[in-house]
Amino acid sequence: MMQALTTLAVTQMAAHPWAQGWGWWWAPFGFLFWIGLVALAAFFIFRVLPTHRPPGPRSTARDILSERFARGEMTADEYEERLSHLT
Repeated sequence: MMQALTTLAVTQMAAHPWAQGWGWWWAPFGFLFWIGLVALAAFFIFRVLPTHRPPGPRSTARDILSERFARGEMTADEYEERLSHLT
């Protein structure tokens, strides 16, 4: 019985090339797999998931000028003069 188990173990080892010293050839693929997995996770976290983004487009110079005029920070003449410089 013991000889049969030993023969079976040797036969199984002979059937697998990595058991005979060829396993090192697959090591870089395992390393690249984990690097790729980490890179994919980082891409997903930073690009796909919603992040803190500004609520909308930035105000244009014309919008800012209109807001300042509406708040009374400038007269109508100043508003018209500055608006003419923007167009």
